Amino acid sequence: MLPTSEEGVIAEASRPFDDDLVGLFDLSHDAFCIAGFDGYLKRANPAFARSLGYTLDELLARPFMDNVHPDDVESVEALLAELAAGRDSAGFECREVCADGSMCWFEWSTSSRPEDGVVYGVARDVTERRMVNAELGALRRVAILAAQGVAPAELFAIVAEEVARVVNVPRVSVARYELDATANRLRQPCGQRHCRLCQPRSAHE
Repeated sequence: MLPTSEEGVIAEASRPFDDDLVGLFDLSHDAFCIAGFDGYLKRANPAFARSLGYTLDELLARPFMDNVHPDDVESVEALLAELAAGRDSAGFECREVCADGSMCWFEWSTSSRPEDGVVYGVARDVTERRMVNAELGALRRVAILAAQGVAPAELFAIVAEEVARVVNVPRVSVARYELDATANRLRQPCGQRHCRLCQPRSAHE
């Protein structure tokens, strides 16, 4: 039986692992795990535990759905149903809640063995990539509006909206200083039904 250890190779096993495979688990910077359809991880590598801020023992003791962001629970449950039917998945993204309450995005590739009641998963933290893409998207939207000659007051309000979207805060205020040294504070859009600034955008815009 393999030892459970922070620096050790892999958490406790139900059957022996080849030393080379154990080494790959231990060295990988990506998250590796074997999850059971009973809702618990059977194995996990140190990188997975580290990325969420837990010890290996803590990670294995928790139902893995406890780490899933509440808004992503439904999509993860749908994925598990697909895996239980023997259909593998690649490129699935969901948010995981870390021990300190912060959130990170993982991109998963999974392969199931329904006859054994387990799923093999490899995940990469794509939080930074998503942040960069969100920032580029915001800059592109603002640049298009600026090129279209949108009025400054409206443009600054949109900037506030985009900043709030990227950094995931409920409201942002932007101050615009005039030539007479006065300042106009332009808030993030109000969310009124007919306000053009508050119209929802699709996730692909």
